[in-house]
Amino acid sequence: MSETKDNSFGFNANMKKVTLDKNGAQVLLTVEDTDFLEVATRLSNTAGYDVIVKVTPTGMVLSEDSEVADGRI
Repeated sequence: MSETKDNSFGFNANMKKVTLDKNGAQVLLTVEDTDFLEVATRLSNTAGYDVIVKVTPTGMVLSEDSEVADGRI
């Protein structure tokens, strides 16, 4: 049984362009100069693996409460 390694990390970026096609989405992000080297290094370490990017817009509040998340409250 293979063990999955958690390489997740967070960073701030601005979404510059989104392109949708039959294969999914390509998102162009701009990262602050002070964070760029760390983000680039960590992303390059995931080469050869599927990468999942979760985008959370600034000011959005995430909630574990499903009623709040669904907009029912």
